[in-house]
Amino acid sequence: MGKAWVWCCDGVSAIVFAVSYVLSVFFLAIVGSTLGVFAGVLIGVKSQDNLFYSVGYGAIEGGMFLTNAFRMSISFWLSDDCSSSNVLHLTGPTRGLDAGEFVQRLLHSLVLSRLEQTLAHADNMTGQNMADHANVSKNLCGRIPRIRIAEDDLMDSSGNRNSCSICLQDFECKDEARRLPNCCHLFHMCCIDKWISKQRSCPLCRSPIV
Repeated sequence: MGKAWVWCCDGVSAIVFAVSYVLSVFFLAIVGSTLGVFAGVLIGVKSQDNLFYSVGYGAIEGGMFLTNAFRMSISFWLSDDCSSSNVLHLTGPTRGLDAGEFVQRLLHSLVLSRLEQTLAHADNMTGQNMADHANVSKNLCGRIPRIRIAEDDLMDSSGNRNSCSICLQDFECKDEARRLPNCCHLFHMCCIDKWISKQRSCPLCRSPIV
């Protein structure tokens, strides 16, 4: 009778643990996916390209990240080896886990994925298409006035220091810059030329460059 009671208690405990484990994994997957969706929306809106891919990728990565961290924690808790080396081995990937680090890792993963897509797309472009794209960007840059920063350009009407909105560096006298003809926004020449090679709108107001 005593052994049967022990077996029953062990069975109930195992069932409760299994149900709790499944519910915990499901809950963490939802939380991670939600955070991943928000991060994916931010990346998609910022890049203005393939928003649905960024959202889906972020949801998958977020759910997998938190569930894997939880599974590693359970594995360590059930492990008989509690030595310091084993602790570091199991908790190394998730040490210092918090919302900020999770979002940072997720954003980094999304940015790398976006970069890989961009590079793959560039590899698929033919030599003629790349040459045509470069010629269009060069012609567009040639239509934007090139100026030297003077002392009058260092401050705005409110007395604040003017800076390039792309690199966030303050303008200095004799810096080479370009002023967009439509919106009159000012940028370092090297910064806006790189921007124009990929975009056709102002980095600040999104108005057409020319």
